[in-house]
Amino acid sequence: MSEFVILHLTDTHLMKDSALHYGSVDNSVALQRVLRRASSLGRVDLIACSGDLSDDGSAESYALLTSLLKPWAREHNATLIYAMGNHDRPEGFRQILGNGHDRSQDRATSTGIYGVSTIEGLRVITLDTTVAGKGYGFLRPEQLLWLRNVLAESSAHGSVVVLHHAPVRAETVLLGALQLRNPEELQAALSGGDVRLILAGHYHYPMVDQFAGIPVVISAGVCNLGNIFGEAGTESAFTGSGASIIRLPRDGGTPRVLPFSAVDAGTADDGRQVFRFDSDIVARIIADAG
Repeated sequence: MSEFVILHLTDTHLMKDSALHYGSVDNSVALQRVLRRASSLGRVDLIACSGDLSDDGSAESYALLTSLLKPWAREHNATLIYAMGNHDRPEGFRQILGNGHDRSQDRATSTGIYGVSTIEGLRVITLDTTVAGKGYGFLRPEQLLWLRNVLAESSAHGSVVVLHHAPVRAETVLLGALQLRNPEELQAALSGGDVRLILAGHYHYPMVDQFAGIPVVISAGVCNLGNIFGEAGTESAFTGSGASIIRLPRDGGTPRVLPFSAVDAGTADDGRQVFRFDSDIVARIIADAG
């Protein structure tokens, strides 16, 4: 086993009673087909879920998530890790997922849900970038201090950071306004540490970038696929689901990133527009959530 195999899932946006997202998409079905698509994988070391796990923040939505993910994880001998997103709510999250680490080595604090686990020498750190009632991300000083303290000691195979708001530039006006607000402070906290990979969500489209010399992988949304080719100033998304497999060499080296789509043969619904916000709606969302 020369590499760690990571299944990166993000933006499942589940709701209680399997309510339809935007009134038309069953996100639990979307997650199930992503898992079916990845079912041929053998051993998986880590399933990293990088936020917006729920759309309504209900305990029932997180229970639905675990009912779908835990059997798959057991089948593939995988460790499950969850991070908070801006649609998640701490009460429901804590009730079902604790601080996001089943085998946590650190407890969540009163100001955020984050933690650290180690999988065969690979340290996995989750951060909480959420700001109550807002869509943008921010890392509080106490969490950044905690991160510095964690990274003060190296792990045998380095570290992976999982967070919702990516510390790299978005491709649309709306998401650009709802980015991580203090990436430079994150960069300072990571300096001199052993972080080899950052996994993020929020954008709903796949992207690979670098931050402070560290590879950043943003996976497509499970619930829908963001449109980066829409008219300037608008925001839209289409039906479809995606995720990524990352193969991280155990003893250093560049991760291999394998984004994939989950398309069922005979499904004619993929590619249908789920929503389109014109520039006026985008401006109102930015004013309310940014």
